[in-house]
Amino acid sequence: MFRKKLTTLDRRPKLYLNTVVEKGRGVFCYDDIKAGEVLEVTPVLIFDEENTKRLATTILENYCFSAQALPDSYLARFGIQSAQDAVCLIMGMTSYCNHLSVPNAKTEFIIEGLSALCVLTAVKDIPKETEICVNYGIAWFGTRKPADVARRKAALEAAEAAAQAPLEENADKSTGPETAED
Repeated sequence: MFRKKLTTLDRRPKLYLNTVVEKGRGVFCYDDIKAGEVLEVTPVLIFDEENTKRLATTILENYCFSAQALPDSYLARFGIQSAQDAVCLIMGMTSYCNHLSVPNAKTEFIIEGLSALCVLTAVKDIPKETEICVNYGIAWFGTRKPADVARRKAALEAAEAAAQAPLEENADKSTGPETAED
């Protein structure tokens, strides 16, 4: 039987998971990454409204993304009436990417037949050993319990402030071009 060739599943070499204070695990890379580089192409599982409610009682809830990024026509194939009440679970390293308001990577979805794929792409140059982060969007935080959201939001804000502190500290020390003295 002949089948149309679909997009190849792929992952950039040397991605790894590491522990991130206040966030859990995160995705990093041993090598520098260039803006526009595809880091991963991986399958996505779609959960209808009923199964999304079940997932909400498990730790998997923290690894799910809103199904609102997927076309309604695609979701309808699976009997999903409301994208707002459905989620998808990305099956690769992308599901371990943490949130950052100004991310260094983005996710996009590709639909091919009955398959949904997620593409993780660098949106700027990423130096080696830097955490690869995406912006979850407001919908992710909107699905969490208020106490959990407040705790996570505070942790995210503290982590983002800590990440900015070395940048600001280095900027304050900069006095202009260095000159060599003989």
